[in-house]
Amino acid sequence: MRITRRLSILFAAACLGLVGCGALESEPDNAPPLVTDTDPYEPQTVYTASVNSGQGPEQVDPTTEDTAPLVITDAMVGQINGKPIYASAIFAELGEESLTRLGQEQPRNRFIQEVASSVKDLLEARVTNTLIVAEAEADLTAQERAQMQAVLVKEREKVVAKYLGVPARAQEALIAEGYPRGLDDYVEELRQQMLVGQYRMSNISPKVHVTRQQIERYYQDHIDEYVESGQVTLRLIRVDDDDTADIVENALNAGEPFADVAERHTVYSRGTGGRRDFTDNMETFDSLADEFDAAVQQLAVGEHSARIVTNDQYWWIYLEAYEPGNSRSLQDVYLEIEGKLRQQRETALFVQHIARMRNDGNYTPVNEMVITITEIAVNRYAHLN
Repeated sequence: MRITRRLSILFAAACLGLVGCGALESEPDNAPPLVTDTDPYEPQTVYTASVNSGQGPEQVDPTTEDTAPLVITDAMVGQINGKPIYASAIFAELGEESLTRLGQEQPRNRFIQEVASSVKDLLEARVTNTLIVAEAEADLTAQERAQMQAVLVKEREKVVAKYLGVPARAQEALIAEGYPRGLDDYVEELRQQMLVGQYRMSNISPKVHVTRQQIERYYQDHIDEYVESGQVTLRLIRVDDDDTADIVENALNAGEPFADVAERHTVYSRGTGGRRDFTDNMETFDSLADEFDAAVQQLAVGEHSARIVTNDQYWWIYLEAYEPGNSRSLQDVYLEIEGKLRQQRETALFVQHIARMRNDGNYTPVNEMVITITEIAVNRYAHLN
């Protein structure tokens, strides 16, 4: 199920401080009066259609006596902050073509499940976005409103200028990008982003403080992110019998190059003369990793270990080369960590503000709207299934 570009990013944007939501629906001339949480509503028929017609919704006169049984195909299903929500507006956001195809291709139960899920996601996003934007707008001073309006006018002009100053071309391009009303929707999205950014700057950021101690603790707890593993080149000799082990031991004690001895006798990685590259740990040796790590830690480049006996095998390890990993000091990453911690805490605080807005907000419960919209969707798009 497709959700328009703007509404699909709402929840992520709420956490990042960039909210871009769907444009607010325009009310039809015959829209029913607004409702509030204390004013219970009943879905009101706006368009009706015969169940067996297979045609799109058509307006009829409900006072006519000889009408066929009617099915609700659009209605006001609830409100957010006193603004009515119409099923048709939700269907437009989801995509009429997608809904039609889904109704034709899927069994009714599957259609209901998919539509209900998509509608719920969209409404949750819309409720959150509407409440955030309303509170953010209420916090603006007259001067801030004037400044924002001036910025929006310039941004609109910039968009039109990209299309050779022809508004119709800009309109067509923006509609193709997922803005149903073109320039109006684009500017509205930008306005809402600016509002939320201003709200965060005024109400969230001043409450967030990050100390040096917290930054240092984060650095130590995530040291692997800032200190890269080094590159270790080893040669290893492994033999499986006592006689060969003694031959190897005598050759090494006599000062023969480790590589030569390895090429003659090792049964480990014989094709490379026992040569292997590792990061600075021996995890590939599983149960032997700790013992081999301990042995390598005692070596300087050009040195080899004493004989290591394990599981009826005899090993020698030679440190051929070592290149330490690139490390970034606390000083190098101090501002990076500070920014990361600040962002995390601003996001957490913003989520708390959103929870408070939703708890105190004036809107029809989302689940109620989902049920009603899904029933209407079945009537409109899946009534032949």
